Amino acid sequence: MISIVIRNKNEAKLLERTLKILTKFYHDDIDEIIRMIIVLK
Repeated sequence: MISIVIRNKNEAKLLERTLKILTKFYHDDIDEIIRMIIVLK
């Protein structure tokens, strides 16, 4: 599990941009990880 604490609006905007970039870059990997987690449950 990943926990993130956002202390101000600027951090929220930066986090949103960062997550969008990571999601685009690792999209296929994220889908595979989610499938593996579902199978393990």
